[in-house]
Amino acid sequence: MAKTAQKIPITAAMKIGVGYGWDQVIVVAWDANTGSEHVTTWGSNAKYCNQAAEGGNFVKKALGWPENLCRAKSKSASAHLEKVSQLYEKGKDMVVEILPPCTASQSDIDALYSVLSELRDLAVISIKEVAHES
Repeated sequence: MAKTAQKIPITAAMKIGVGYGWDQVIVVAWDANTGSEHVTTWGSNAKYCNQAAEGGNFVKKALGWPENLCRAKSKSASAHLEKVSQLYEKGKDMVVEILPPCTASQSDIDALYSVLSELRDLAVISIKEVAHES
């Protein structure tokens, strides 16, 4: 009975990258039974994810894949990171509107901004971890 090739998950490429100290990984696989090919990419951050995706597209073109399959985009956290930044900025504006100027000292406002900054940083770290697990 012939084995069935499965797609290689991004987490497998991530394990290679993390385990062997690489920032970008491009996995190219071929199944002799079906002639199927598969490409999976991973990068250690948003920039490297994008570069790995571009490299994967280059490999697919070299293998003769149809053009419409050579336009993969990184599934990195970059879009999510942008959303976090937008929410953070919106939150800062809302805080200024919500805090009564007569009762909020500059140190209170600074402390609140500090907390918002910490929350943003935690959200960014969490999103990066989730992106690399998917």
